[in-house]
Amino acid sequence: IRRSRGTKESLIAARQSLHKRQVNDIRKRVFAEVAKLSYDYKDGDVSQMEHIPYRVIPGEVSTYRESVFLERAIVKERIRLAMGLPLRDVSEHAPVSEGAL
Repeated sequence: IRRSRGTKESLIAARQSLHKRQVNDIRKRVFAEVAKLSYDYKDGDVSQMEHIPYRVIPGEVSTYRESVFLERAIVKERIRLAMGLPLRDVSEHAPVSEGAL
């Protein structure tokens, strides 16, 4: 006998699936933006790294977390990791491009 999922369980599963898809979409957009940056790179110019979080997370309203600033901070760290830079401590405040050269 197969037990069917209740409405609450199926709703939770659907939300988890949606969240995973949204996180994967952000990850893919970060990798795409870093790839574009690498093709358009000019010697010593890493200033475009600072604009990527605003292209990945546009607008002023958060979609995935409680704050658009938190979303962009997470994207900034994902950019650093995608470029092979080390993960920073939460207490460190510095531009995304710090250490890129």
